[in-house]
Amino acid sequence: MTENLNDPFSKNKVLPLEYDTDDESHEEYLRICFSWDYQINYDYYKFNYINIYSNKTIDFYNNLKEIKKDRLGKLRNGEIIKFQNNLDINKDVYVYLIVYYDNTKINIEFYCVTDQLLDEDILIKNIQIENIYGRVGVFDYNNIYNDLDQCDFLILCIKTKII
Repeated sequence: MTENLNDPFSKNKVLPLEYDTDDESHEEYLRICFSWDYQINYDYYKFNYINIYSNKTIDFYNNLKEIKKDRLGKLRNGEIIKFQNNLDINKDVYVYLIVYYDNTKINIEFYCVTDQLLDEDILIKNIQIENIYGRVGVFDYNNIYNDLDQCDFLILCIKTKII
């Protein structure tokens, strides 16, 4: 999205999801779908769900449809990330998401997915060095937080299975 100099919050607007499916439907790629609710001008959020798909099932298409619909007016946001699969689809995986306040609402970005837990201190230090999300961050393994409290960012670590 290009920045509108007349609107300082133009980079923070929720736009329609620009995601087109392709023809391949095998385990070479994974697709992560996740959704959250937010409130304008508050650092409150409610994480709704996360699903990882190795194939384009009916559930995948339903998630895609839901995210596209939600981003067109409700105070809900969602993303779909597609990437090359290098994981064992039969094992548990850990998805890391970064929660941060983007000057108008909570935003959540995909950080990585792995088959093992990452070192918290190293991950927080790397994010601090990047200096995109702020300087103060904490981990949340239970997904119990619903606001940033006194932090600049929160790292959600979600253990899940690949569908």
